[in-house]
Amino acid sequence: MTDVVDVGDLIKNELLPVLHPAISVHYAERNGPYHVYSCATGKGNAPQPELIAAIPVDILLSLIGERIVFHVPLGGKNFSCVVGADWFQRRHRTGSNRLAVFKKATHCVVCGTEAKEWQMSLQSDGEVHLDLKAENGCILTRDHIIPQSKYRFVFGTNKEIDSMQNSQVMCEICNNDKSDTLPEGVFCWFDETTIGNDNWII
Repeated sequence: MTDVVDVGDLIKNELLPVLHPAISVHYAERNGPYHVYSCATGKGNAPQPELIAAIPVDILLSLIGERIVFHVPLGGKNFSCVVGADWFQRRHRTGSNRLAVFKKATHCVVCGTEAKEWQMSLQSDGEVHLDLKAENGCILTRDHIIPQSKYRFVFGTNKEIDSMQNSQVMCEICNNDKSDTLPEGVFCWFDETTIGNDNWII
């Protein structure tokens, strides 16, 4: 039986102590109230954009799937970083929940390198990102088992392309080495002329 996590206690007792005091954590309960947690010592100086926070792996894993937003002040602007269920991320225009794959594993399925910590930083695209940093210095990524570029040629549709069934954890090095290679025994059955055409089978 899975232990029930008290999200509020986890944020207050384990997450806030490792965050810069200027960062606040917003948590929306399911069918319940909205909470804002911040460090009691005040805001202080703004965090450094190149490494806003380093968070232990297990703390954030317990919060993936909850409706949580980090609010980060940087350079006179306020940034948001969302950790949450898919619908919550779409509401905040952050796309699909790439972090959910780390519930499956926190190591590269190819080379086995383990996660060291979560790192929050301001990226070149102007967004605050959470990345899972590995022991070897690489970032652990969500890899599409059937590559995005070939998925519809294997299944005839892009439906479920981002599903957990088509996701695995790889470090950047192994992911780049894999590129768009299909798993052994998987073939492209469709092409541009047969996608969506039920009469292609002889």
